[in-house]
Amino acid sequence: MEGGGLTRLFFRAADGAARLFKRPRPFPRSCSRIVIVKLGGVGDAVLATPILAPLSERHPAARLDVACWSAAQPVFLGNPRIGEVFSSPILDAAGFGHLARSLRFRELARLRTFFRGADAVLFLNRICTVGGFLKLLFAAALSGAAAKVGLDTDNRRGAFLDVRVPDPGYLVRHEVTYVRDILAALGIDVAPERLRATIHVDEAARRRVDDLLFPLGGRPFMTLHVGSSKEGWRALKRLPLQVWLDLAARIARDFGTPLVLVGGREDRDANAEFLARAPEHGLAGHPLFDLGDRTTLPELLEVISRSSLFVGTDSGVAHVGGCSRTPLVTVFLFSDSVGFAPLGDRSHVLSRRLVCNPCLYRKGYETCVRRECFGISAEEIFAKVRSVLGSSGGPGPLDTPALPRRPWRSRPDAADRPDRPKTLVRP
Repeated sequence: MEGGGLTRLFFRAADGAARLFKRPRPFPRSCSRIVIVKLGGVGDAVLATPILAPLSERHPAARLDVACWSAAQPVFLGNPRIGEVFSSPILDAAGFGHLARSLRFRELARLRTFFRGADAVLFLNRICTVGGFLKLLFAAALSGAAAKVGLDTDNRRGAFLDVRVPDPGYLVRHEVTYVRDILAALGIDVAPERLRATIHVDEAARRRVDDLLFPLGGRPFMTLHVGSSKEGWRALKRLPLQVWLDLAARIARDFGTPLVLVGGREDRDANAEFLARAPEHGLAGHPLFDLGDRTTLPELLEVISRSSLFVGTDSGVAHVGGCSRTPLVTVFLFSDSVGFAPLGDRSHVLSRRLVCNPCLYRKGYETCVRRECFGISAEEIFAKVRSVLGSSGGPGPLDTPALPRRPWRSRPDAADRPDRPKTLVRP
């Protein structure tokens, strides 16, 4: 794990003190309440949902509660396996300044009230920075006598954990395999094919999608996500709009399939520009529908589930699509396709397998001049689309071997943090 000298010294000191003075508590054989902590955006939250089914099956009498970022709450809300979904500015804090401003008595009291009474707390985040460590430490301290289970990054960053699960770092395995490791540490053996991402879709969401897709008249369609988050480095995940227009033109010419644009609030400008420029690229008269920022998260999943194919870049929207049985084509530029490909046995990844790729954890994209990984063309994506539509599925991310390279262990940034989408829809 990369970090400055003071950071490494801090974790060594904390780990040494914990090993000398802390008496680990075993995970209880029976639980009445288990709290799951997963801090991150929509994509990160989706990759945490596979823990819910095995955990509730092993402890059917236990109530499962979740603590997460406020932006990720829609991933867990409505799930019948979950009791309460909790968020706080303390958990949302990014950086020391934000964390310090969030440490108010009222918020600490809310944290204490939520964690109090738990028999066990499962921490699904890697512990990579001092700020992230402190947030999780607050939660652990306020949970009292509960057994704390989580990933021990670098074998020294889980000072507050009672059950430490080894974390070998990034670019080694898919994120969901660490969920499996945590379950194994609790004595729950789960086959990889049972680790499925889930978002609850109720009947009201299905009826809403019926109305949204009514203009299609029941015709098969494809979904495109042409935008991404605008926040910091995540904005670099956006492909040039010209690539999406050329891809749409090829799909229209070869398949004649209606195209539905999906996404959240941050995708409105990209979708609007796409529609404005579409006639110039041979798409005049072709059925195009914009549902960006017009669906809730469950409705977005239902739209993707009804489509014949989803194409997009590495984003929370793609991970939502991973909860469906729809074939996915996800384009990765400089981010980690080994660890963060959308789940699903019909999930397919397109990326440039370069020696320097992915450079996300080293922030190489900030100084790179060549940027070869950004050069994925519409022809490459279309070839992948044809291949996927001509296949019966294909390997999922759990079956994709990692490239033999040194695992980088630098600071991870969570996936996208889109605001909760609106529920009002323009006809």
